[in-house]
Amino acid sequence: MKLVVVLAVLVLAGLGVIRFVPIDPARVHTPSHADVPGDVSTATRFVATRQITTTGEGILTAADRMIRATPRTSLLAGDVAEGRISYVTRSAIIGFPDYVTIEALEGDEGTLLVVRSRARFAGYDWGTNKARVEGWLAQLGPLVVSPS
Repeated sequence: MKLVVVLAVLVLAGLGVIRFVPIDPARVHTPSHADVPGDVSTATRFVATRQITTTGEGILTAADRMIRATPRTSLLAGDVAEGRISYVTRSAIIGFPDYVTIEALEGDEGTLLVVRSRARFAGYDWGTNKARVEGWLAQLGPLVVSPS
């Protein structure tokens, strides 16, 4: 019985760390170095770079409004005027944080929207970052151009 109680306490402590560990905006709210449209995917992150059909301010305003409406998502740093905005989106049950940064950059092919979504914990995100970003890009529709 004591072992069960100890294990339960350890699990709850671990969940508390995941939910309440401080987030350092300076480590999350960093610039991207993307300069051409395309996608980069790893086990814990997804980066989508898209050419846009509006201004940098226009795409960031539309994306910011949409991302803030995403469940369990909150602003971490930045704003449209800065040209870069970072958010935290948490999983429904445990509260695993994923970091999302969007920014508008001048690239070789015009203004680009760069959306970086990455997991804070774990070695694999089960495709949630990619699915989330692709869903947002689909909602932005004609404001973004899919890479060829």
